[in-house]
Amino acid sequence: MVEALEEQPSPTWLFVFPEGTRFNKKKHKASQEFASQRGLPHLEHHLIPRTKGFSLVAAHSQGGLLDLTCVQEDDSAEPTMASMFSGHRVHTRMFVREYEMAAVPKGEKESGEWLMNLFKEKDAIKAAALAKDWDTLATLGIFTERVSPRRSWSVWWTAVTNIMVLSPLLLLVLQGGMWTWAVTLVILSASWLGLTSMMSVSKIKKED
Repeated sequence: MVEALEEQPSPTWLFVFPEGTRFNKKKHKASQEFASQRGLPHLEHHLIPRTKGFSLVAAHSQGGLLDLTCVQEDDSAEPTMASMFSGHRVHTRMFVREYEMAAVPKGEKESGEWLMNLFKEKDAIKAAALAKDWDTLATLGIFTERVSPRRSWSVWWTAVTNIMVLSPLLLLVLQGGMWTWAVTLVILSASWLGLTSMMSVSKIKKED
C-alpha cells in the first residue's frame, strides 16, 4: 500500500504517529517502565515510539520526511472546539525538521534505532522550548521562526455573511406567531445540543 501511494500522480502525504496513542501521565509512566525493562532511553515529554510500523514505511517510501514537534505553552488553553468557539488563546509552537528518506536506514533494526534517536532529539527540543532555553535549542537544529499573520478579512467575511443570512431569518421570526416562535426555539435548542455534543467529543478525557 505504501508503494501504491508512491505511484499516485499527485503528491501524497502519509502521517505516521509512532507513539501509537495520546500522551498522559498513566501512559507515560508505563512507557518509562517499558524503557527501563528494554534498556531504552527515558523520554520526559514523549512516549517510546513503536518502530516496526515506521520501519515498514521507511523501507518502501521515497521523497522526504518531515518531523513535527508540537510544544504548547503553559498558559495556553487546550486545543479543543470549546476553546475555539470561546475565543480562548491557544498558543502552540511547531518545530519542523526535514530529512531525505534516503538518509533513513532501511533495515528494521537500523531504522528503529534511527527513530529512537529522533525521539530523543524531539524530547530535547520540547524540553528546551518549554524552558525557553534558546541557546540549547540552537544546538538541536537550525530553526527559522515563522509567525502566521492575523487575517482580518476572515472576521469581516464571517460578520457580513452572518448579517446577510440571519437578518432576514430574524425578521421572519419576529413577524411570525406563537407557532413560529415555538419551532424556532426547538431548532435553536437542538442546534445548541448538537454543538455541545460536538465540543465534548473533541475533549480528551484526562487520566492520572
